[in-house]
Amino acid sequence: MPRSAPAELARLQRGFLALVTARRVRSAGARAVLAEIEAGDDVAAREQVAVYRDMYALRMEREVAREFPATRALLGAPTFARVAKAFVAAHASRSFTLEGYANALP
Repeated sequence: MPRSAPAELARLQRGFLALVTARRVRSAGARAVLAEIEAGDDVAAREQVAVYRDMYALRMEREVAREFPATRALLGAPTFARVAKAFVAAHASRSFTLEGYANALP
């Protein structure tokens, strides 16, 4: 029996999120989505996913800065940017709203 449209969309979204966050790229879902994306041009597909990956990371870094303005002011923008980048690399967001995303920042 074929999957429903909402179930298929959810599968693609989970796989794409895994690719964009560079998490679980070895998962069957992420591999399947990458295979679908690469059906045309392998290099172009990876470059297109990289654009989303880079923008996702920038969005998360901005969220960390938004949640900790006083810490950013105390550390200075360059140092805080390094801290935010490291935090984002270690902690992918699991929320669509980003509410409380950086709560785990030490």
